[in-house]
Amino acid sequence: MRSQDEIMQQLRDRKELGHDPMGNELMEYIYALDLEHVNKAFAEMRPDEEPLKEHNQLYATDEKMLHVMQDYIDFAYNKIEQQRGLSAERSVLHYIAWLWLIGNDALYEKADAMYQKNYRDYGRPIIDMIADHYGWPKVARDESLMPARNAELVPLKLPVRP
Repeated sequence: MRSQDEIMQQLRDRKELGHDPMGNELMEYIYALDLEHVNKAFAEMRPDEEPLKEHNQLYATDEKMLHVMQDYIDFAYNKIEQQRGLSAERSVLHYIAWLWLIGNDALYEKADAMYQKNYRDYGRPIIDMIADHYGWPKVARDESLMPARNAELVPLKLPVRP
């Protein structure tokens, strides 16, 4: 896992690119920071806000990060297969950040270049490349993770208020 100072610099550099207006990739770097560094990052980005008193650092080791990446692959493929544009793109941005965090620089650079210059097919070429690298299945195995895009909506039965 990258050092806290390296993550802080990556957060600054990627924010400056401006390609992630919703902050999907940037939040992955925040999740890898400890409380001290999160407060430093927020002080730079949001100087008027109070420092956090607690923060759950989700990613502290490469092993944890790889586990998260492997668990997420089914979800990413569901987004691709169901042509969920923003969600599929968000999955790609998560993986770009995760690859950088674990220090897989060659795969990170290739995935980022593909995203920046030739993003297509809901990010499938990028996710396929990552799945191939790690030997993960390249299809969604659990269709229950995401309801079908054109599924019939079931009306909600709300309680009647007196």
